[in-house]
Amino acid sequence: LGIPILIIVLLLAVWAIDSASASGKVPRNVTLAGRDIGKLPEDRLATSVADLADHYADVEVRVRTTDGTFKVKAADLGLKLDQEATVQAALDLDEDKPIPRRPLVWASSFLSEREAPLEFTVDAASLETGLAGLSGNAASAEPSLVATAEAIAVVSGSNGRRVEADGVREQLLRRARTGEEPIVVDATVTDRAP
Repeated sequence: LGIPILIIVLLLAVWAIDSASASGKVPRNVTLAGRDIGKLPEDRLATSVADLADHYADVEVRVRTTDGTFKVKAADLGLKLDQEATVQAALDLDEDKPIPRRPLVWASSFLSEREAPLEFTVDAASLETGLAGLSGNAASAEPSLVATAEAIAVVSGSNGRRVEADGVREQLLRRARTGEEPIVVDATVTDRAP
């Protein structure tokens, strides 16, 4: 009975010392979008996250519609890595675990990597502007009268087409958090009467 208790006490002591030395750092054996960030202090983590933010601004997004697939940069749709929230999520990775369970989480970190979450935001105005700039959009045309040499002719109007933003924001956030590249989202195209 004495040796198992001694082993448990020893493991708890090692956990306490390692955890105290990791204060203000990312927990052991953690990755962020495939990059090792384990044991990084906050300032170095912030630099790594800033590099990721630059990367994600240029990630290709494919907007699939019934009319085709359109490619655009993530930043043009207002998708942005929330650097502050991502840094905090990595630093607080184990904070939501109950204290009695933390030594077990710590011990398991020697055996397997853990992934820190990516936190994103989408600017609604940029999303609308970015979708409006896709080639899948077309302006509607009003009917008009055209004078010819023999008569006046009526030229019929035509409906416009617009790629809608409904549901795109949620898809962007969900797929970006997975680290998926390119990011693929589905959008609907609606007709717009003149």
